[in-house]
Amino acid sequence: MKPKRNIPIESWFLGPKAENADILEQLLIEAFRDHVFWRRNFHPEDETVIPEQKKREAEFQDSISLLKDEFYHLLSNLKRDVPVYSPRYIGHMLGDQLIPAVLGYFATLLYNPNNVTSDVSPFTTRLEVEVGRQLSDLVGYGNDPTPWGHITSGGTVANFEGIWAARNLKYLPLSMKRFAFDIGVDISVNLPDGKRVSIQKASKWEVLNLRADEIVCIKERLIAAYTGKTGMSADEASVDIEGRLERYTISTLGIQAFFAREGIKETGVVLTSATAHYSLGKIAQVLGIGIDNLVPIDVDSRFRMDIKKLEEALSSCLNKSIPVIAVIPICGSSEEGSVDPIDEVISLRKRFEERYGMTFLVHIDAAYGGYVRTMFVDKNGRRRSRKAILGETGEWPGEEVYRSFMAFNMADSIAMDPHKLGYIPYPAGAIIFRNGKTRDIISSKAHYVFHEDGREDSYIGRYIFEGSKPGASASACWLAHRVVPLNSSGYGAIIGRSIKGAMMLYEGLGRISKGLRRSGILLMRLEGPDINIVCFLVNHKNNRSLKVMNSINNSIYNRLKFNPRIPIQDHNFIISKTELTFDKYKDVMAPYLKKLGILPGSFTDSPKEEVQAERVAILRCTVMNPWFGSGSSKGGRYDDQFVSELKMIIKQVIRNFS
Repeated sequence: MKPKRNIPIESWFLGPKAENADILEQLLIEAFRDHVFWRRNFHPEDETVIPEQKKREAEFQDSISLLKDEFYHLLSNLKRDVPVYSPRYIGHMLGDQLIPAVLGYFATLLYNPNNVTSDVSPFTTRLEVEVGRQLSDLVGYGNDPTPWGHITSGGTVANFEGIWAARNLKYLPLSMKRFAFDIGVDISVNLPDGKRVSIQKASKWEVLNLRADEIVCIKERLIAAYTGKTGMSADEASVDIEGRLERYTISTLGIQAFFAREGIKETGVVLTSATAHYSLGKIAQVLGIGIDNLVPIDVDSRFRMDIKKLEEALSSCLNKSIPVIAVIPICGSSEEGSVDPIDEVISLRKRFEERYGMTFLVHIDAAYGGYVRTMFVDKNGRRRSRKAILGETGEWPGEEVYRSFMAFNMADSIAMDPHKLGYIPYPAGAIIFRNGKTRDIISSKAHYVFHEDGREDSYIGRYIFEGSKPGASASACWLAHRVVPLNSSGYGAIIGRSIKGAMMLYEGLGRISKGLRRSGILLMRLEGPDINIVCFLVNHKNNRSLKVMNSINNSIYNRLKFNPRIPIQDHNFIISKTELTFDKYKDVMAPYLKKLGILPGSFTDSPKEEVQAERVAILRCTVMNPWFGSGSSKGGRYDDQFVSELKMIIKQVIRNFS
């Protein structure tokens, strides 16, 4: 039964001081006792295999003593871990876990279901598919076509599946065209510019530029045509075509043999923001796309994909007849938290389709920012106005960010991580496909695992990259989503507070920068934040060396980073840092560096290879804790305490460089 009134977010977390320890402890014990009851009542007539007499033997007691010693040693060392639950932690993309997520994970790990197939996870496999549906609803996917999603180990695998599907979709029509010719049938296809042509008469470029929804329907047309020609039933034709068509695909032949057979000279490319996560490079390698064909698009001063640069890249591909496999905008970049103009990417695709008959898949990497979408949905599932959100956060979101989140439902696939702003235990990423038929493009068979039983949620392992996977993650996500709604009254309330805290931090940095300037110290904030990541740099007004400025910022970071070798209580606040490389960010960083006194000539006159190797050390604060801006301690609000301590540390560090 869902609550009728808004529930305070304080009831959803253990709390920085374990304020809800009694609640969590009671329910964890309940989960354990319930599991014990389950074991004892499965065939109660069976005898015990560990009798009490065995437990009293010396060897048994020695083993238990060893277990206790090593367990207590583990508990002791775990206390050296990073205190991500505290409002004082504003480092990496790590936050506390929701009570329902912890309970769901703990209760299920006792059963240890493997979500590769319902044969060994009849309940949690269904939960995983349901979580996929919950996330599909969150991003705005409707029922036509029917979407599909599932849980992955993280954003890397989620992005892998999205790009894997995009690559296979891009080249599948060529396989179908050749296969149709070989079996003596012809079918028509709809081109993105609205024309309808015979697949046999369509050019290679036209076949390589079909919309995703069109591609997944071609096989059905092949079956219909083959049925009419052979007199087979639809089921017989489907089985026959399924087995034979597979031998024509890039997945079976491999890239080299497939390209040679089709006479393809230009390798398809994936275009993505320069802020893209490094894992996309790994994915390009594994899928045979190649890092050189993962093309970074320059970003603007807010670290968002420059849509004009994207248009130039697409035009270049069009002129050279280079297929574009996918365009990947980022929603919540790992380093800056920036949100690319997703709505403009969608509009640009439509323009290229209508004018040039060229298309591509849009896959959003929203591993970090995906759950922020909850702020844009009210408790009745309706879209919220920007004005309504501004009433809660003050100045967020900007018009561009608002439009980007509103365009989620137009993407072909979206990767998002429940274990980031979903506050779920690791591992828990997710991939959602707008058209659920896309999963068939990357499906595999293992006859010892997958058995047809008519249920779409019975054997998800055939459609995904991973094999064995914990059902505990599905339970954690499912229970968290049931208790904390995926809308503005649930997750949106938590994330809204974190964003407001980030805005307060951003303003606080602006305040202390004025006082520091009078002391000859420059503090420069990067523009933003688009979500809840705040980045800044520090320099002495008389310093002109990038190397020295990096040393200054590294010294500040060393004072504020987590150090496991010192007592945890000696960490007042914990931040992170990143390094922006010149090969990706030279143009966008130049104005910032100029304002900090680092003149462009100090690096642009260097040889190209030296410039590309240059890095700018950036101090980075990720505000995931909802109490950073609103919580307080004896010293006042956490955000005020942090900027005061930061100001003191900056002055101390600068003295060593003066």
